[in-house]
Amino acid sequence: MQSLSVYVDDLLIIGNDEGMIKELKEALHQKFKMKDLRELKYFDQLEVLRSKEGILLNLRKYTLELIQDIRGDGPKHVSTPLEQNNRLATIEYDEGIQQSDNIKLLDDKTHFKDS
Repeated sequence: MQSLSVYVDDLLIIGNDEGMIKELKEALHQKFKMKDLRELKYFDQLEVLRSKEGILLNLRKYTLELIQDIRGDGPKHVSTPLEQNNRLATIEYDEGIQQSDNIKLLDDKTHFKDS
């Protein structure tokens, strides 16, 4: 028995008859440019570990990469096209706003939130 699995550009050939597997690989090699990577270690996100007791499939590497992506290496700085410390409003505008105007704006937002 043999099985051929395809995932994007990866082929996984498994079976219990090494002669048939070799024939299949040779036939595929004649039709397609391919490379035999020998014993399977990773397939898609699965890590394949072999022992005398059997085969273990796990997602350890994928999980560690996912944790690293989520946790990250701290904040990532990006450049911005704006000048630093540049005020976008004039001092006259800032001084012209009364505290009551700010409270009215907050009340309006609260009204929309409650309704």
